[in-house]
Amino acid sequence: MPVEKRDRALNVSNLIVSQSNLRIDATDGHKHGHGKDGREEIIGKESRQTRLATAGRAVGVARRGHRAGRPTPDGLDGRRGLLRLHCQVPMDEHEGDTSSESTEGCFLEMLGLEDFSSLPSCEDDTSAIGQRVVARITVPSGCSRYHHRPNDCCAFQISGCLEAEECSDLIQLATALSKFHYVTEATHVDDAGVSHTVKLQQPNKHKLSVFEHEPSREKLWRGLEPLIADQIDAFTSTTGCGQPIGLNPRLRVLRYDSEDKDVFDPHFDATTRVAGDRTSLLTVLLYLNDGGGADFEGGQTLFLDSSEKDDNIMVTPSMGSVVVFEHDLFHSSAPLEFGTKYVLRTDVLFDVDTPVGYVDRPRAPLDSIATLSTVSELCDKMSVSDEIRSALDQNDVLNMSLDALISVPYINRMLTELIGRETATSMLSKAAKYKG
Repeated sequence: MPVEKRDRALNVSNLIVSQSNLRIDATDGHKHGHGKDGREEIIGKESRQTRLATAGRAVGVARRGHRAGRPTPDGLDGRRGLLRLHCQVPMDEHEGDTSSESTEGCFLEMLGLEDFSSLPSCEDDTSAIGQRVVARITVPSGCSRYHHRPNDCCAFQISGCLEAEECSDLIQLATALSKFHYVTEATHVDDAGVSHTVKLQQPNKHKLSVFEHEPSREKLWRGLEPLIADQIDAFTSTTGCGQPIGLNPRLRVLRYDSEDKDVFDPHFDATTRVAGDRTSLLTVLLYLNDGGGADFEGGQTLFLDSSEKDDNIMVTPSMGSVVVFEHDLFHSSAPLEFGTKYVLRTDVLFDVDTPVGYVDRPRAPLDSIATLSTVSELCDKMSVSDEIRSALDQNDVLNMSLDALISVPYINRMLTELIGRETATSMLSKAAKYKG
């Protein structure tokens, strides 16, 4: 366990032992501590069960440090170091006690124990230390590209997937292998295997490091696979895409700097094909540092209603936590107010050769709506300008079917180049809604 985490667990016991003299007020159940300056400090009321668990957790950490030969913060090992650290009683060179008799007695009395051998240890309890909590994210009603209901969309957050040291290692790895830079060009490989490089007219406003590192990818998947299995059951059942087979070997670490006004505008994530017949259907975001005013302020992940600007669900980044969601959810990253944000982005792969016919199939009855066939009909429905209609016509898009417009990634990118990201996103969303 990293030293800083062990220190935090040790410091938890400050809730139990405040200063050198501790007593229990039997009348109101409050614990009071008297420091060297004689001031009385109210530590708060806790149940015996809570106090017992907290103390057990702290002592368990101290025991682990002792067994591994790692000192506690005051240089001592095991429970003796724990008690000396928080009771602040000088070591008697003759007796070797770590606390006065009155302090130790009060401490045991508070826990309801006769001696320290009865104190439970949480050293093998993974649910007590570093617990991973999975929470469902309910997205706004207009978040899905295919207009699936919020309860039918796949989106969830897992806390505590990586330790702080592991997150730091990934940032260093990204810096060493690829450097962080703004992406101004995109390369697309068509079905014939021919590469096309496109100059981006509206490049993403954040820095990116792209690399492959098999040990990191395998470690991430080993940690995620058992956690996401239950969460994606409904998604795999309704889409018929089968079980996930791993993570995209292409890892991307995004860096946002407040001083550069870096941001990620609203968008749907693109589907990626790997090695011919493996397709990405789920996005994985791993936060590598803390938001909420710790390392940076702002930078929340926002799930948006594509038609209502004020309807959004916000996720505040927390170091080591992961958000997993299907590609076809409209989302963005909020602007930073200060600091630098790091997030690793990858995908969950499935053994299918295309997303079409999987993610877009109905998951619940939809309201009866008029269907359209071509981009031209969609332009009429949206009342687009003559300038946009002319641009689409000159590039042979106007008479294209809505199915082709939605399903061909190259066309998606070309549309953005022709009419701008915001209009293209709106058109793609409505194409999914109105296609026959």
